[in-house]
Amino acid sequence: SDGERSSAAAAFVSGTTVVVDDFATDERVPLCRDFGLSQGVRSAMAVPLSDACGGDVLVVSSPEKAFFVDEARAAVASIAMYFSSACAGFAAAERSLRVDAELAKNKRLLEHITTALPLGIFIVDLKTRATVFATPALAAILEAPLDAEHRFGPAFILERIHPDDVAKYADIFKDAARAPDGEVVEAESRLKSGRTGVKHVRARAVVFERAPDGAP
Repeated sequence: SDGERSSAAAAFVSGTTVVVDDFATDERVPLCRDFGLSQGVRSAMAVPLSDACGGDVLVVSSPEKAFFVDEARAAVASIAMYFSSACAGFAAAERSLRVDAELAKNKRLLEHITTALPLGIFIVDLKTRATVFATPALAAILEAPLDAEHRFGPAFILERIHPDDVAKYADIFKDAARAPDGEVVEAESRLKSGRTGVKHVRARAVVFERAPDGAP
């Protein structure tokens, strides 16, 4: 009703709970007093909800004068708290769904790029020395199929590096660990090739993520 809207507007503007004990005498509802009384509204309580609810206000009215005291006021406040919590939960779920959708979109884009480009990209966990991600192109460069069990672990790669360049392969990870974040470290090495005997490759490494202690 107009009476409820009037108390809601007061709560919205003030940002605090508004209680109208008597529509017949309260000066905050002069414009809608007659209509509110004609609709049976004698008292009302308006509680602003959380920002997650988009600025909404919970309004409860009663045909009794000065109804919203003690238990009634506490009950309305509890209901408002419940609605605020529910709105916050819905807002968080909505944000999560948007983030998940964006991540899925980015993942598809990344998969498309890494599949289309002839680049051997891989991510190595320097603590375990296990390769946790690798593009399909790396298998072609190494002339070996992907192996889900060790995911291009160090032994798998070292078997394919020219013996004289094994130290270079190890050094590039040490240099990347010491380099400032974002700095790219480069190294050249030779790989064994069943087609040409040896192939020359250039590797570029950058720290992707660090542990809480700063270790890459």
